[in-house]
Amino acid sequence: MKRITVLGLALFVALSISCSKKTENRSRAVITFIIGEAQAFRDNAWGGVETGFELYQGDRIRTKEGSTVDVQIGQSVVRVKEKSEVALATLFMDRSTGSENTSLELAVGTVLAKPKKLVKGESFMIKTPTAVAGVRGTMFMVEASAAKDTRVEVVDGRVQVSKRIAALENIESESVRDSEAIRQIEAHVEESSVTVTENKAVKVEAKEVAKVNTQVEKVVEAVVAVEEKKVEAPPVEVAKVVERIAAVKAIKADEVRDDASLKKEFEEMKIVEIKEPVKEAPAEKGSVNISVRPESALVYLNGEMVGSGDISLEMPAGSYSLKVAAEGYEDFQKDVVLAADRPLKEKIELARLRPLDRVRWNLDVRSPVKEMAYAGRRVFVATGEGMLLAFERDNAARAWQKKTGLVTSGLALGKDTLYFATADEMLNAVSMETGETVWSEKLDGAVIDTMTAVVTPSAVYIATTKGMVYSFGMKGRRNWKFDAGAGVFETPIMVNNRLLVSGSDGKLYSLAAQSGKEQWTVDVGAKFRLAYQRGTLYAVSYYGAVSALGLEKGAELWKKELADTYITAPLVSDNRMMVAGMKGTLTWLNLDNGSVIAKKGLGGAVRNPMVLSDGILYVSANDTLFAIDASGGGVQWKHQAQGRISTSASIVGNEVYVGLDNGRVVSLNRNLERTRR
Repeated sequence: MKRITVLGLALFVALSISCSKKTENRSRAVITFIIGEAQAFRDNAWGGVETGFELYQGDRIRTKEGSTVDVQIGQSVVRVKEKSEVALATLFMDRSTGSENTSLELAVGTVLAKPKKLVKGESFMIKTPTAVAGVRGTMFMVEASAAKDTRVEVVDGRVQVSKRIAALENIESESVRDSEAIRQIEAHVEESSVTVTENKAVKVEAKEVAKVNTQVEKVVEAVVAVEEKKVEAPPVEVAKVVERIAAVKAIKADEVRDDASLKKEFEEMKIVEIKEPVKEAPAEKGSVNISVRPESALVYLNGEMVGSGDISLEMPAGSYSLKVAAEGYEDFQKDVVLAADRPLKEKIELARLRPLDRVRWNLDVRSPVKEMAYAGRRVFVATGEGMLLAFERDNAARAWQKKTGLVTSGLALGKDTLYFATADEMLNAVSMETGETVWSEKLDGAVIDTMTAVVTPSAVYIATTKGMVYSFGMKGRRNWKFDAGAGVFETPIMVNNRLLVSGSDGKLYSLAAQSGKEQWTVDVGAKFRLAYQRGTLYAVSYYGAVSALGLEKGAELWKKELADTYITAPLVSDNRMMVAGMKGTLTWLNLDNGSVIAKKGLGGAVRNPMVLSDGILYVSANDTLFAIDASGGGVQWKHQAQGRISTSASIVGNEVYVGLDNGRVVSLNRNLERTRR
């Protein structure tokens, strides 16, 4: 069988990296799943990413503590675990044959790889500073420690693992690369590789690889000296060097961890359909001048709000649907044509009294909406660019804005104060009226977006990914601190003056709210989220275990296994529990025994917390918001947004607010009867 040398592999990677990001011969790499926070390095800067973000050859991606990212590359998928950094070294696809060649550089951390079944001419490999793992279609894990040791564990199939010798990859001279001495060493390195099979693992020790690299460097220096005619013959005997290299055992068998969750993780890593972006030629622009009365009326072009009152702007030439709407007035609608040489001019006065439309207003905040909340007459929005904005509910007018840094938690509401955590590990209190900072306190550890502070009349409670649980007074003074021993990623719940905290290690803690003293703890068995009703706790784990627990000691009352993955908390109402998962199924369960009452497919993954209001369940699946009878009845209505919904629904009166990952904030009417104020 013809062998591919280490040198040849390095040349292939180098040639691939030299291709332009925009070449047609590249595999599409798209983020398809994300928990927590991740960043991509592009154009000499790190920036945040969301689901649907497209990555290019040469980009790097890193994850923070408690975060996980799935990257789909062609028909393969890679999961980047927490505190990891990976470079997309090669993303190559031959458009004529469809063959793919992928190479990743894992600097530190852990990745799970589930490549497609490869055919002749295709390759998939993961490199670390000390090792190269290449496959033909399998499932495997690669870990790179800060000390540059590498561990490879195979769950299914076969993986070839070899030492990565930097001295061979750094040879620049063609004649040196083709020398007999270098060919002998390459052949040995290749022959010393090992094949790791299912349920086996190996460890590549960095210090041993370094010994090999030192020996190879001596040979390269000798060959270079001969090439430059500085000496007549190599000062080393290659055969002896190869012998010394062979004596170094860098790749050693390692124990396989008995971790059923690892196999389960691989099972949930799925290939999803990714639509090719539509390329459109730049359109000519024309001027738009629209004057409307009343001045509070909102103007829409093709369903997107462009302003209110008198508007002047430039838009691409073409056909548009013009709509003007205001509370208490009839809508105005008209199809118009905008040409580069013919300005669009309209003067519109609305007629009073009209039935409501579903969309009240649609506002562009020009950055992905991370979190939302409402209080009184205002809606509060945290964006992916680190801005906190306050808008008037009636007309979307901006009340104030504040540069806060990236908000990493949910927005919690007090009497007149907004509480949230930021990426600099600070808990912040901000005035709802003015946006001024009331106080900020340092936390030990990060807070991620599945966590929202718990606010009572006398205290604010929050927990971090390092397992620290805090209680702060309303003026920012710390009351107490509790170490849960494992990261906390879910919002605690307050029940009967006790704080219930779920740790990532599967433990449930009951803490006295006033003192932080541990009352009891119980091992639930897996990372989970909580709900409470009438003396009973209800938990749903990430992997689909739903259980009922007694409030006093956490004793298990019943348990039910569901075939889904859950990243949102359950809801309970009357005698029913509602859970919605990543497979897009909404399930009702009986609170007495966990039996399934009903199921409903939503057509997309549920990533945002559900909201229950007046017997109606509001749940979003990708770009669609559903209003569903909580008793298990049918869909009351649904609204398809112009982008993926990135927040839970905020409900106030007849109004529903959601944020989108394309920077839109949408206000909807819950019913189509006229609003009475």
